[in-house]
Amino acid sequence: MDYKQRIQSALNYIETDVQKDIPCESLVALAGFSKSHFLRVFEAETGFTVMSYVRGRKLDLAAERLRNSSNKIAEIA
Repeated sequence: MDYKQRIQSALNYIETDVQKDIPCESLVALAGFSKSHFLRVFEAETGFTVMSYVRGRKLDLAAERLRNSSNKIAEIA
């Protein structure tokens, strides 16, 4: 499995469980790299650090919920 496939597996995992807390160790284990190597490769492949990517996806989903529901911001947060 090459780097792109391993990072794609991590991205798929993030998308599946984005509403939950995602420990970095789970992504590292999934990709099969050391933690430091995974963090470097993830940023090189995506242009984002792992946590900024996860945070961005959570914000995207929250914004979508705000647009498509009558819930208050505090309820969505």
